[in-house]
Amino acid sequence: MSSMLNNLHVINWINSLQITMTDSGYAELGTEWCRTDVRSPYTRIYYIHHGNGYAYHDGVKTIFKEGYMYMIPIGFHYDYGCYEKIDQLYFHITITQPNGYDLFSQCNKIYELPVDKNEIERLVLLYRSPDMVDALSIACCLYRDVAAFITEADMEAKPAFAYSEMIQKLFPIIRNNLSSKLTIQHLATEMRCSTSTLTKRFRIEMEMTLGSYIDSMLFQKAQQLLLFTDLSICEISDMLRFCDQFYFSRYFKQHQNETPSHYRKRLKASV
Repeated sequence: MSSMLNNLHVINWINSLQITMTDSGYAELGTEWCRTDVRSPYTRIYYIHHGNGYAYHDGVKTIFKEGYMYMIPIGFHYDYGCYEKIDQLYFHITITQPNGYDLFSQCNKIYELPVDKNEIERLVLLYRSPDMVDALSIACCLYRDVAAFITEADMEAKPAFAYSEMIQKLFPIIRNNLSSKLTIQHLATEMRCSTSTLTKRFRIEMEMTLGSYIDSMLFQKAQQLLLFTDLSICEISDMLRFCDQFYFSRYFKQHQNETPSHYRKRLKASV
């Protein structure tokens, strides 16, 4: 007698999470590897090949050591530096949930896990290769290690099916119409329901107001456009439908305490 198991949770979880690699590299660095006031719109994964470095957060010092991997979550506020030298393989990733927030946004510390030095050597060799199979091998290792960090952080997440049908439909509508001009009335019209019904349902399921959510998604989009595209500040302002570049800069500075151009220059210089 034959039997078959269909684990729908596997399909739902895999299809619920959008994993993107925004940058990567193998860096051989010295004391110039030093930045303050870092807060990135992506999660950093470091594999320390040789040497060591450090990070500071709220008076807590984390030492980056050979034979270890580190996960610095998205939005984490810290300073970093190097005593003498540090060679590292690094990946910048985002893991977007159905609600638009990054999976690691709920973390508030740097996580450390040991890695066999031979495994780091293997990853470095794979990374130097232009071959597709080697690139997929790196992706498999990265997925494995991200899963280890999720376990270490004891995280919880909600797959798409955990939301009501109304809120599941709302997320892509917000994403596809995201701009400074997007209103709750527009969303209610698209959803064919009253603003009262929509805002109440959203607050119950997301534990925040719909207006606050739209604003957080808009700012996240602005960060991504600044870091992951070569669009000018003026072009980004137009894309997000601000009145002009001045108003966009003022909006951004209210959220980030620095201008868009300074933010772009500072974050693009960090590894």
